[in-house]
Amino acid sequence: MDDDDIQNLAIDIHVGKLVEWLVSRQHSSKDWAESSRVVREKINAAIQDMPEHKDITKLLSGTYINYFHCLRIVEILRETEADSKNILGWYTSQRMKDWQAVLKLYEKGGTYLAESGQLLHSYVAYEIPGIRGQMARCVQIQQECDKKEADSRKSASVARNAYLKHCKQLGIEGDSVRRELLGLLAELPSELTAVGSDMRELSEAVQYYSSFVLYTSHHKASNTTTLPMLQYIIEHGNVTTYEHLHNEAPLSVEDPTDALLQENGDKHPSGDGDDQGIDFGESGDGDEGGIDFGEGGNDDDQGIDFGDGGADGGG
Repeated sequence: MDDDDIQNLAIDIHVGKLVEWLVSRQHSSKDWAESSRVVREKINAAIQDMPEHKDITKLLSGTYINYFHCLRIVEILRETEADSKNILGWYTSQRMKDWQAVLKLYEKGGTYLAESGQLLHSYVAYEIPGIRGQMARCVQIQQECDKKEADSRKSASVARNAYLKHCKQLGIEGDSVRRELLGLLAELPSELTAVGSDMRELSEAVQYYSSFVLYTSHHKASNTTTLPMLQYIIEHGNVTTYEHLHNEAPLSVEDPTDALLQENGDKHPSGDGDDQGIDFGESGDGDEGGIDFGEGGNDDDQGIDFGDGGADGGG
């Protein structure tokens, strides 16, 4: 084995005893900690006057400046302070002088070796295990979030299916619930007309019930009409409230679906809706086609008249 091989042999040193080994082998002085404190003071003074350079800014941003950072700073200063060289090749820049002095203090007595060994021990014993633990916690949190995301997607799918099921029961698609439900109102008049027609089949049953009531009451209720509303529907079918109260058909009947759809600018199922919203009667004088409940409105209103006002209201 020649001298070069001997020089390249690895030395197995426990990281916790690295600084002690450097001092015992006289690579670093015993008072390296005090020397390191002096170096810290020099660095703090030197960084007060630094050139505008992105690499220097990156090096000094929240980082503990060690010997290797100082080497890099001196390399950058050789570029930024190149104009300060004299004829002998020495730098006249105070910045360069300050950082070269820092390097000399670091190298004196092997201070930079002991400090680097201490930093290495700190990284191996504390920093790296701490980062690994933090990484493990982050991975665990990520897995929990992935699980919650999957559960949320599953719950959303279940809710979506239940929503579509209920929409199907109501006979709508579910894309625009309000518009589709109001669209079902278009079938209501024909359904009410059919119900009114079917009520005529109850005529005999109503007559029989009336006779039974009259018989059981010993003719005491002979002047009382039994089931008056049912008998009215059997006789007249599907009529408006106005016609029921006044015994005459109204001049016009408004479709309430129009006003309800106008709230969101939706169109009437027949395509005749406009873009006006619903007037809930909180303001205005009643001239906007709203419902008139007969509390003193004039006869020119286009709302429903229940018999206390004029005779031109809708049913």
